[in-house]
Amino acid sequence: MEQPDGADSEFRPLTPKERAVVLALLAEPFAGRDELVRQLDHVLAKSIDNEGSLALTAIGAMPAPVLYRVPVDGSMPDIDGVPICVLLHVSDDGYMNELEIYRADGSKPRSAISPEAMTVVSLPVVG
Repeated sequence: MEQPDGADSEFRPLTPKERAVVLALLAEPFAGRDELVRQLDHVLAKSIDNEGSLALTAIGAMPAPVLYRVPVDGSMPDIDGVPICVLLHVSDDGYMNELEIYRADGSKPRSAISPEAMTVVSLPVVG
């Protein structure tokens, strides 16, 4: 059901842990990073799979001039050493729209994402 302000009724505020994961991804500078940080005050989320991925919406925020649809990603080892990957997706119009979480072998992650344990990589500016 859609709410009058355009937010789906299943969307909810980020939990403190989810917000910490996104902030960890946004710790290092890249094109559009500052605008994405400001979008966090507007972000709502809803679960979209069993791995912990979230659909995101940032109604009322300003767009971010990112250069790539996935400008930053992170990874951390699961309890058995298999990488858990965390990707921040940004829509073509500059809004966070997904926090994708998956295990590199395709199975469900066994550990919760730890922002402190993530290695974060942002794509460089080319040209």
